[in-house]
Amino acid sequence: MEGYSAAALLDRLMRGGKIPPGDQLVPPLQVVARESTATFAVSDDRLRKVLTYFHEHIEDPVTVEELCAHVDVSRRWLEYTFQSLLKETPYQYMRRTRLELAKRLITEDPSAKIYRIAQQVGFSSAKQLTKVFRREFGITPRDFRQRNSS
Repeated sequence: MEGYSAAALLDRLMRGGKIPPGDQLVPPLQVVARESTATFAVSDDRLRKVLTYFHEHIEDPVTVEELCAHVDVSRRWLEYTFQSLLKETPYQYMRRTRLELAKRLITEDPSAKIYRIAQQVGFSSAKQLTKVFRREFGITPRDFRQRNSS
């Protein structure tokens, strides 16, 4: 939508038309993270490996214990490091990241089945995704889709 507004304004200018006085602000809907932006600016190599591993396996039901085993650290170390550097627990980080990805997938492909999105973001079922999504955002994934498709 924003792209169309900007293109229409540019077209008007290129045809010699005038634009209304003042700035023409076209606000973005959201910032979309892509693979190229999935770099982690953390100084600790072990934490960077944990984050990379999680993002590479986001569709799998990765657990905190699995993250610890992947870099051979204790759960206590991982919890402390996440809390001190990222201001949330590993579980909160994984849940938030999965839910953000689910929202993005729902928005990008309105025809995608909720159970497929659940699988893509590491939930065991559509029911589990719906429960967590509703708890976090106060709305079901289907209702979120309807609100964002109109």
